[in-house]
Amino acid sequence: MVAAGGVWEGHELLSEERGLVRHFLARQVGDTGALVWLHVHEGARLDAGVFAEEIARLQRLADEVPEVVPVLYGGVSGAVAWAASPVLGDTIPLLDATRGNDLGPADLQVLIDIGRCLVRAHALSFIHGALSPDRVVVGDDGRYAITHFGFARLFQLGPEDARQDPYGYAPPELFSGGRLGPRADVYGLGTIMYELLCKRALSPWTRPPSFPSGIPPMLQVMMQRALEESPARRQPSIDEILSVLTPFARAWEELGAPPDPAREDISAEPSGARHRPDEAAPLLVEDEANARASGRGGRGERARLG
Repeated sequence: MVAAGGVWEGHELLSEERGLVRHFLARQVGDTGALVWLHVHEGARLDAGVFAEEIARLQRLADEVPEVVPVLYGGVSGAVAWAASPVLGDTIPLLDATRGNDLGPADLQVLIDIGRCLVRAHALSFIHGALSPDRVVVGDDGRYAITHFGFARLFQLGPEDARQDPYGYAPPELFSGGRLGPRADVYGLGTIMYELLCKRALSPWTRPPSFPSGIPPMLQVMMQRALEESPARRQPSIDEILSVLTPFARAWEELGAPPDPAREDISAEPSGARHRPDEAAPLLVEDEANARASGRGGRGERARLG
């Protein structure tokens, strides 16, 4: 049995935190004694070859999108699948980093930057699948890191795993056993948007979400749509959200106040407008049933998790 205080696959397990999978702060046994996070899923007999191929895919993703925290190595031992990721130093959770901010263009730019990372991953046919506010951390250099990218697909997570998340931020389709597609990341970005802009925790079980005073109506509509229980009712892509959010943030910066779309000239940027000429537009199909995804752990891991 894998448990804190024991040794697993050459790692001394120091402490445990739970979420969609189990997370152990671990020390490599040997000369280096390096600290890593071990992410462990028990009970699912996964194919070792397929698991290794998926780790290799995620490593290539981290090479292409440096904001994605890499998977270092991993394997399958009987009914236990496990993967290691680095312990991130000098990082704090996104919400802690922005806690003192007043609602304004700076918060919107944070969302735009995170969204652009997701768009680049989607263009490479990767999705996160269970993105949430605690899955984004900020380094002392101001750069973002997105953790647990690919875990739902890597560990083949399902409804039972989703129910282990005490915060309920997994997309509804993971709870219901449906396939995860790009709109799962729309939902995940919606959870980040809500907590970042509303300055309070989202209750995923309250539908529709309530909003504090001072949130511009257009942003309320955007968040409410992104957080729809049915994927078909959400925005079809992160790109569509950015096509509206980017000019809205720009106008807010120029005006010094939230713009009124009915009075200001705020038109959505064309889809793909933020791609460089050598970047392909997202190739993921609209059919959510053909897409797969990845997951996250519990909020208790905070900034240390990778």
